[in-house]
Amino acid sequence: MDKPNRVSVADMEALYEKCSVNKTTTLSVGGRDDKFEFVVKRRLNAVEVSGIVETVCNGVVDAETGAYHPEFKDYFLRMAVIKTYTNIDLPDNDKCWNLVYGTPVFARVVGHENRPVIFEGRDYDDRMIDVEQYEQILSAIDQKIAYAITHDHVIQRRCIDSVQKNNVGRVLNLDDKS
Repeated sequence: MDKPNRVSVADMEALYEKCSVNKTTTLSVGGRDDKFEFVVKRRLNAVEVSGIVETVCNGVVDAETGAYHPEFKDYFLRMAVIKTYTNIDLPDNDKCWNLVYGTPVFARVVGHENRPVIFEGRDYDDRMIDVEQYEQILSAIDQKIAYAITHDHVIQRRCIDSVQKNNVGRVLNLDDKS
């Protein structure tokens, strides 16, 4: 029986180049006089995907205290998406909140027909980014947050159990000596 020929790395890279003709696109918001232009990446690499997931998860679940802040998930997602998918610099201060919620940039970047994003009454469903990859990012964020919360509860429970066992042992030792 003949073995099928293996496809080379060079062949796969050539196919990738053919399939990835639109690696970035330039979008604009506003009219002629107040036009704001920015570049959007269609697809992210593994490091960039991981960066979005880490940013959102670290903003929602505090690694040191285990505090859970689901109310910040949307904000950190918007901020990480704008910083990673576009060439837009955002400040690391309170102004960032206004910029991510007060402009249609996020809506323009992630809106698609299955998940339109509404900004000031307009549905944005432009399919600018790789929708499948974005959906996987959202799934990874939810999974990592769930893991962090569950893992933190497990560690806390073990600590409490350990303290209780030590205290019970001390009480029993005291009782035994009297």
